[in-house]
Amino acid sequence: MVKKSIRKDKRDYIDSLAKQAVETAGKGNMKELYMTTKKLSNNFQQAHKPIQYKNGNTLTTTEDQLKGWVEHFEDLLNRSEPELPPDIPPADTDLSINCDRPSNAEIKRAIGTLKMEKQQDLMTSQLKPSKPIQRLLSTCCMTSSIRSGRMKLFPWNGKKGS
Repeated sequence: MVKKSIRKDKRDYIDSLAKQAVETAGKGNMKELYMTTKKLSNNFQQAHKPIQYKNGNTLTTTEDQLKGWVEHFEDLLNRSEPELPPDIPPADTDLSINCDRPSNAEIKRAIGTLKMEKQQDLMTSQLKPSKPIQRLLSTCCMTSSIRSGRMKLFPWNGKKGS
């Protein structure tokens, strides 16, 4: 009984996120759409997680975390030089790298290649929707197929009670 209600709650949550994503896509709010699609794909992380400081205390406020990072990087960047310099052996073989100035023909060829690649990228990007919209469409399809029972969005991880 509890598992059924948990599944129903997950389904309702996913449906509400999908509806929210469709609404934000309609409004053109890309930031909110990006955050919603990250939540739908389970890649969402909290912006400000607590940080454990070097003395063992947990820093939860943003201000304390920023001060902790400042102190950390001051210690890191202002430390003394090592007593023994690193032992880096010379390379076994010299690489043949042409350091001469490129000819005008090489420059023209490179510019032509870049222009052709840019035109091809523009043509292919006009034919398909942007990445956030592709993710949104695939997520909407996943939620509808979850309802029909064809696909599981939350795969079973092999543990009891999940």
